[in-house]
Amino acid sequence: MQTFEQYGIEIPYRRTSGKVRSTCPQCSATRHNPRDRSLSIDLDHGWWKCHHCGWSGSLKNYNAPEFTSKDYKLPEQHPVDHSPQMADTAAYAYVISRGISPEAIAAAPVEFTPTAVKFVFECDGKRINEKCRSANAKRFSLVEGAELIPWNIDAVRDTSECIITEGEFDALAFITAGRADVVSVPNGGSAATSYFDDFMDGWFDNKTTIYIASDNDKVGRQLAADLVKRFGKGRCRLVSYGPGCKDANEHLLQYGAKSLLECLTKAERATSDEVVSLGDRLLEALSIVRQGPQRGITLGLQNLDEICRFESGRLCVVTGRPGCGKSEFIDEIATRLAINHHWGVAYFSPENMPLGNHFIKIAKRLVGHPLTEDDLNNQAFDPTVKFMNRYYHHIIPSGDARIDDILDAAADLVLYNNVRTLVIDPYNELQDDYGAATETLYVSRLLTKLKRFATDYGVLVILVAHPRQQRREAGETALDLYSISGSAHFYNKTDYGIIVSRDTEHNRVEVRVDKVKFVENGTGGKVFFKFDLDSGRYLPIINGRLEQSPLQMQ
Repeated sequence: MQTFEQYGIEIPYRRTSGKVRSTCPQCSATRHNPRDRSLSIDLDHGWWKCHHCGWSGSLKNYNAPEFTSKDYKLPEQHPVDHSPQMADTAAYAYVISRGISPEAIAAAPVEFTPTAVKFVFECDGKRINEKCRSANAKRFSLVEGAELIPWNIDAVRDTSECIITEGEFDALAFITAGRADVVSVPNGGSAATSYFDDFMDGWFDNKTTIYIASDNDKVGRQLAADLVKRFGKGRCRLVSYGPGCKDANEHLLQYGAKSLLECLTKAERATSDEVVSLGDRLLEALSIVRQGPQRGITLGLQNLDEICRFESGRLCVVTGRPGCGKSEFIDEIATRLAINHHWGVAYFSPENMPLGNHFIKIAKRLVGHPLTEDDLNNQAFDPTVKFMNRYYHHIIPSGDARIDDILDAAADLVLYNNVRTLVIDPYNELQDDYGAATETLYVSRLLTKLKRFATDYGVLVILVAHPRQQRREAGETALDLYSISGSAHFYNKTDYGIIVSRDTEHNRVEVRVDKVKFVENGTGGKVFFKFDLDSGRYLPIINGRLEQSPLQMQ
């Protein structure tokens, strides 16, 4: 079987699945920046494409299944129907009620059924996917297995500018206002944007200005940050909609089409992150005043949810004595974030080697019982494997485990694989050279770097750090974050601090949340769990009773 290496393609971080970026062996040597990773590689399907020189290809005799249109079936296609009869349907009336003009509907790839509006995803005139939105409830559904592409992508192929929105109705709002050069992301602002990779060459490389018109909320701001990183600050403009408007469709309804176009003329350049005017945060301040501070998300563990809610863009430090179950509890957190909130997780975790063992631990937690050979050979196990392939990733450096290399790999996973949790387990496996710095100074710089990464990429970073060694004759003393070997900065600089301990006599695990920096996310405290060996799950103990906290893959 052919390999990528035979074509001179270097696969970073020993990745074996998913999509990665690398340097192009055809054009990198002649580039102004030879380290630019312009080559997109699909490890699952054995193909590659350079978004600079256009070089592309695939591995012959590759044993992974190639994606074809036969892998999914679109519903029966009907011609676009804008007849007077269709105008009487609830779906058509609903679109009109949102301020969308009949002319915009006629110009856009939109179809209707009596009860739903259907957004058609086309590329070069070929139907690729479709999304249905019911008229009487906010429910969206894409065709399972179909390729994700931006909606209305054909409309921006030969334009010098374009607008990118967070939803199809926002795109229709701009079309209503007279701007046809608009696309929408296919699945909202909380998912990865790797589907743009295939359209960089030919669709977006010719753009002098790209208007990022995402929603004015936390998810929308994260989407805008991802898109700015992808397309570059120099040509991106950030659109805002004024007080009381979260998105383009709301602005159209409140202020009209002319005012929506003025939002584009007022769009601000995506400037350096280092310079921020306090006045630029007026809308954010208004949102906080009206709705209260943004709260973190829950895990579905009742006792822990009452004292701690997790938030992206934060640093969490976890400690505990050897053998107390730190890694297992972090797996519980990561799994619940994946199941309940669709957060992918990236691990740098020598503690979980070999990876086959980690596969078994995660799979057991997902299915709720010990794995058997029958499980692995059973077709019913396929959704579990698919879920793990989508949400769990390991970073395995080819050389020394340096934090910059790990964060570089994690950045790719954030942009292309919807990773929102990064686990570094444990801290003392990092092999950075202190140089002339003391360990205290090194820890301070490391934590600052992790906090900056968490903020820039909207990621919850979980760092495991071991406590100082204690002499047995000194007795067992209660741990806290100041007990961690190396520096008091582990307490001072973290947003969340968690201590895990195991009471073997009573068969229970104590989780003490020692620090929650922001009061809207909890006040901290102590909770107890039973670790169920058969399922690998943590069962909350509340008022002396075990409570079930089910896990259900979606």
